This record gives sequence, structure tokens and C-alpha cells, in this order.
Amino acid sequence: MCRMFASFSRRAEQQSIVSALVRAARNDVFRNGEAHRDGWGCALASGDAVFTWRSTRPIYQDLPAIPDALGQTFLALFHARLAADGEPVNAPAYSHPFTVTAQDGHMYVCHNGWVDKEKVGREYGVRVEGKSDTQVMCEAMSTLGKGAFEGFREVMEFCRENAMKGALNVLALFIGNGRMAEVYYHSSLLKESVYGRLYSRQTGGSFAVMSSTVAYYMGLIDASGQPLVQDTMAVEENACFRESFTL
Repeated sequence: MCRMFASFSRRAEQQSIVSALVRAARNDVFRNGEAHRDGWGCALASGDAVFTWRSTRPIYQDLPAIPDALGQTFLALFHARLAADGEPVNAPAYSHPFTVTAQDGHMYVCHNGWVDKEKVGREYGVRVEGKSDTQVMCEAMSTLGKGAFEGFREVMEFCRENAMKGALNVLALFIGNGRMAEVYYHSSLLKESVYGRLYSRQTGGSFAVMSSTVAYYMGLIDASGQPLVQDTMAVEENACFRESFTL
């Protein structure tokens, strides 16, 4: 299981959410203080640049500065990994986000949870040897030859109905033509828990969707998962959502 967020906002707010993710990765209050230690990664996008980073080290030991070239307002997708049992680790290729090629652009995808990669691989003709469940899921999206959101939604629906072994919380950052970008997100849980929830927040011109522990360290929810501020809410389960932005 993992902690993650996607956000469109100004640099100062992005840095606050990153700080909350670092705290969540070091000490997850909703998982008995466990650390998310199995690598981390990010994708950052503005109108002029896209930066990606994938590391085997924990984010609380390895976080570089956000590049100045992104400017003051940009999209961010961050992920701190705690690998599921039996999933491969110890190589940057296993850290999120993974890249998906769609008909209309590119998508960077992060996942919190666990799916049956054998079932996903059989359904979409993807080899699974030496790959993580998230990697197989993302390669399945790439095989479809569809628009990014259509491919995202189709694979989410298949996984939810046929392949869930744990949570299916997925965030994606889509970069299209010109300065158009989108964030997609989905949440399905096998077992209800505060730890498993995603929360969204929209205020002014900013948007963020994040794991519960990140929301907790941001001061947006309490220890029972109840929102503390009016613009924060738990993400509705079993549906796919999209938010559009101009970079």
C-alpha cells in the first residue's frame, strides 16, 4: 500500500502537500506508524516542461528541490511506495509513476492498492513476468489505442470487477496537446477504512486529490477521517473522475 497525491496549484501550496506526503511516508498514523519505504517518484508539468523522477530510496531520505523551470503554478503527481507482498522492489523501474501512451497524449499513473496482475495480463495480452501489478495495469491501458480517459476508465472497471486483491486507488496525470492537461482519479476498496480513502479538495483555482494520511498531515481531516475544512471531501467510490486544467 502507498501514499500519493495529484495537485494543481501554486508552488508554495505544492510544497506544503509534498511536506505532508513526506511525513505520511515516514510515519503513517493510519497504518500503526509504518513507513512507506520502497521507493518514490513524481511527475511535474507546466506549460513549458515535464519532469519525472523515480527512486528506490524512501522519499523522506531522497527528496530534491522542485525545479525552478516549472514556474509558480504547475501540476504535480507524487507517490511514496510500500510494496505489496511478492511485488518486485529495489529498482527505479518499479517506482511510480508509470507512463501510459494513449491515442491523444501521455499519462503518468500512480496506484495505491493491489490487483491480480495475472488476470489483468490475460485480459489485455500483457506479459507479467518481472513486472509489478501497477506496471501490468498501465501496460494494459497502453494496449487499447483509445483516448486516455477512456482507457483509464475501461481498465479501472475491469480491475474493480475482476482483479482486486486490495484497494484500487489510482491517480493519473494526462498531458495532451498544447497546454491542456487533466487529472483522473478512481477509488475502490475491498474493505472500508480511513487508511484506504482518497480525499479531494478544490478551492479557488487550486485542486488536489490525496491519500488519507496526506490529508491528515495537511490538517484537512481528523484521526477518524472526518473533514475539518469545508472544501475537503472523501472521494466517492467505484467511479472515475476527471479534472481539466490549462498549463
